[in-house]
Amino acid sequence: MAGHGGAATVQKRNVPSEENEYDECEDEGTTGTPPEEGSATVIAAATSTEWSFDNSFTPALIEALDKNPHLGIDEVLLMMGEKTLFVGGEQPQHHPQVAQHGQKGREADNTSECGENARKAVLVANNNYLDQGAGPLPGPIPETRQLAGELEQRGYKTSQHDDQSAVEMDAHYNSVISSLKAGDDLVLAFSGHGAPEGLVGIDYTWSYYDIFSNAQVESTISGATSRGANIRFIIDSCHSGSVTDLVRSERRNELAQLTADRFDSQMYLGTAAYLENSKQKIKDYVHGRVNALNGVNWAIEDVKYQLAQDSNLLLRAKLFALQAYKSYLTSLLNEKADELWAEMVINLNAIKMLLSFATGTRMPAFPAKPTHYNTFGTILDVLEVMENAAILAVEKEVAEGGD
Repeated sequence: MAGHGGAATVQKRNVPSEENEYDECEDEGTTGTPPEEGSATVIAAATSTEWSFDNSFTPALIEALDKNPHLGIDEVLLMMGEKTLFVGGEQPQHHPQVAQHGQKGREADNTSECGENARKAVLVANNNYLDQGAGPLPGPIPETRQLAGELEQRGYKTSQHDDQSAVEMDAHYNSVISSLKAGDDLVLAFSGHGAPEGLVGIDYTWSYYDIFSNAQVESTISGATSRGANIRFIIDSCHSGSVTDLVRSERRNELAQLTADRFDSQMYLGTAAYLENSKQKIKDYVHGRVNALNGVNWAIEDVKYQLAQDSNLLLRAKLFALQAYKSYLTSLLNEKADELWAEMVINLNAIKMLLSFATGTRMPAFPAKPTHYNTFGTILDVLEVMENAAILAVEKEVAEGGD
């Protein structure tokens, strides 16, 4: 569970009371007609198998927002989803992931209160984890404060909450959800430690899993879109791609029920499922590769440490043997990568052409030869774009009422 990683109103360890701190207007009642479904854009700093790092994703997002004031937040997040972020160390790169559904780019055009659309943002930043196993993080609070300032310049009423447990996160996020009206814009953000299961709260220990689960994230997003609001959820944590995977999977399931009798829609949903399966194969390979090479790398570093204390011929021979084994293992893993990609690439290129024609979506190119771990991250980015396009094609059919 490596971590990853002003203008705002900063509040610490405060859970919203029953009186909703975000709702400044009287309840105007409902007409009995459910609002048109809103839109969602979810961006994760890394794939489900990757770490995220301080001074990487959030600063890059802040820079992109600052340099592109003419673009809506959705457009900027899509730009970020196509980036590869270079950080060095054991994992030299990480690859932001985007899941998107509903009509895109519908940012509220004003910040007026009550009867008109509003822009709100609730950001959580966790630095000071209680358990030393999780470890403190220097970046989330100051980076999130800068992000809040960028959002305020775009007209969002922004609040930041530092060092929050999962229960407190849930209270803050859902308090603002309950205040939303159709057409409102909401940005939620989390920066801190992440796990494959979700966002890690400040009270996490190895015996107490303080986690705001991926399912809770998905439920929060659904709560906003069901009210007709447009939500962006920005997650800067390790393994955060597991959230975008779940959001996309749930959306496929919803659309499958709505389009059970529509051939084209079922074809696109089947395509999306195939792409998801292809992504999982790649993730399994990457996870196995990282684990295998990390084991050898740790053994090499251990011998180097021993040599620094007491240089002798036996340790030098052991170091030589480990380095030779690493070279051999890397060669085997590269061959496996070639085999995996060869069995995928023809079908994936055909699907890419189909989706480009059907949706008018620009599809980025695959790298020529993914024989390195980082190159597979780029492939995952392309597959994310393709899967989002397949879901968009079904949503378009649903909106048009096609057969």
